[in-house]
Amino acid sequence: MTAPSGRSLWRDGWAGLLVVSSARSYLMFLATLTAMAILPGLLGWSGSVVQSGSMEPNMSAGDVVLTSKLADTAPLPLGRVITFLVDDTQVVHRLVTVGDDNTIVTAGDANPEVDPWSPAREDITGQARILVPAIGLPSLWIGTGNLFAFAIWASATAIALLVVGSSLGGSRSNAPGARRAPGGRSGRPWWPRRSRVGRIALGTTVAVVAAMALPMLPHGSADAAFSGQTRASASWSVRSQAPVTVGSMAGYGIIAASAITDDSNNGFGNGSFVRGSVATTPGTTVIGYKAREIDGRIDLANAAARNAMAAATAARSALHTRAITATIAPTLSGTLSAGVYASSTGAFSVPGRLVLDARGDPGAQFVFRPASTLTMAARAQIVLVNGARAENVWWVVGTTATLGSTTSSTDTIAAGSYLVSGDARLRGVSLSGRVVSFNGSVHTSVSVLTPAD
Repeated sequence: MTAPSGRSLWRDGWAGLLVVSSARSYLMFLATLTAMAILPGLLGWSGSVVQSGSMEPNMSAGDVVLTSKLADTAPLPLGRVITFLVDDTQVVHRLVTVGDDNTIVTAGDANPEVDPWSPAREDITGQARILVPAIGLPSLWIGTGNLFAFAIWASATAIALLVVGSSLGGSRSNAPGARRAPGGRSGRPWWPRRSRVGRIALGTTVAVVAAMALPMLPHGSADAAFSGQTRASASWSVRSQAPVTVGSMAGYGIIAASAITDDSNNGFGNGSFVRGSVATTPGTTVIGYKAREIDGRIDLANAAARNAMAAATAARSALHTRAITATIAPTLSGTLSAGVYASSTGAFSVPGRLVLDARGDPGAQFVFRPASTLTMAARAQIVLVNGARAENVWWVVGTTATLGSTTSSTDTIAAGSYLVSGDARLRGVSLSGRVVSFNGSVHTSVSVLTPAD
């Protein structure tokens, strides 16, 4: 028996099959992404090639973002990515809030602060709907003069086209008299002989890929995150910035690292109630609550408690990635729209009534990030209006939180998830949400805590 030569193994064996399969997979992947970025243009949507990293990690240079026109009567999509014009340059950044004078506040996900410009609604050209990863890289390379990277990509694509186009011309013969290998397989190799079919297939493939790639060439440049108009469309949403989710915190009214204590039943008056579960980890102390004052589970340093604390930690990390909408005075009062707020002194206090106005958007998020303390006075109130929801209110407290001061009634109305680095104290508080202490304890007195999710 004659052993097959290396050339025969290449022509007839697994090596050749692997080369052709890899080339076909690559071209199919390329064609699919290109079709996703271009074909929906029949619906009139438009696309932009990402030019920089200002929207990292959710969008990278070379991705294509597809947008639809925002109707004049549609509510502004707070928290979503929009396209707008700044000095005749198209920008795609996230809409973080709307100012009292109806100016728009935007930010890049990777930027620590909001954008320096204040576009108006009429400057908005669309809302992002879909993200197609990496397909705009050839356009970006050409537009930025990175011809070396473009040449490597073009060479790899040309080789893949040659392999696939040539293989289409090498079909095995079934004609009488054709030499066959043992087992009935034709002796002709997978690698083609020149044929009209192969040349036609190769030419057609090149033409189709070129036709798909042409619209991706840049149509200009931008000083901000995106540029290069194409026509494109699709139906699913663009990837958002790091999500803030309740996760395994759902159903918990209190989560603490060390202990959860209630002193209501030690001479201060009526007891406190948790209309949900409580958890401590790594601590194992829950004291002061009578029977039926905690409706749910009491998880002490078990897997459920660890999962709840991990979810709280993940939410805090995600909230810290959000760009600051405004740095405001430490006394919170009046009405605030959705946004991410820092204190000019590092602390926040709520002495009276604070209204959080979602302006008709039930997904509007309100994030308060005091670097040090948070305090709420007796009879202070957090009031949610126009679609605002407690599950979308977040307080990320750098040191300690003290809510309320009375022990006779629940006259302090709080809302949201209070993520506190140190101790948290609630006296006479009715809370829709939860309290988390990452490094300390939670102390309650004559309070009612009801998870909002």
